[in-house]
Amino acid sequence: MAATTAYRGLDKLKPEMRVRVELFLKAVANAGLKILITETWRSQERQEYLYASGRTRPGNVVTWTMYSKHLIGEAVDIAFLTDDGKVTYSGNWEAVGRLGELQGLVWGGRWPTPDRPHFEFNHQWQAQHWGAQAEQELLSAGAITQKKNLDQPPSRAELYVILSHFHKL
Repeated sequence: MAATTAYRGLDKLKPEMRVRVELFLKAVANAGLKILITETWRSQERQEYLYASGRTRPGNVVTWTMYSKHLIGEAVDIAFLTDDGKVTYSGNWEAVGRLGELQGLVWGGRWPTPDRPHFEFNHQWQAQHWGAQAEQELLSAGAITQKKNLDQPPSRAELYVILSHFHKL
């Protein structure tokens, strides 16, 4: 694959990352949001090509490191899709970011220099901790009235409550 071409398949992600990304994609779809994975795994050649952008090659700086988690199958980048299928970087990033975090992903939108399209594997994530936190948010918001199986993506009703919270921010 040429250094100029982004790889978008999930097959080169580490298995535990692929599972989290698949759950993330389901949660986003359940929320009625439309996204597209723009890149997953990268070769070292592609990372060097991207790193050169805005430095030794014309263009904007698009990456800050030569050691991206994309190189080891632990990162994905996304964009939103418009109703007519066009790629855009305008959308409800807070909602999508939170949905990724609920699946055990680190969202680049929370970094000091935000990278909103970027999600990576969180080695510190513990399902029971984040699951309990998510469950408490849903209980507090009235989206659920009893404990549920948190191994499943939130339902459309639960996501509506979560998303409505972000619209208030």
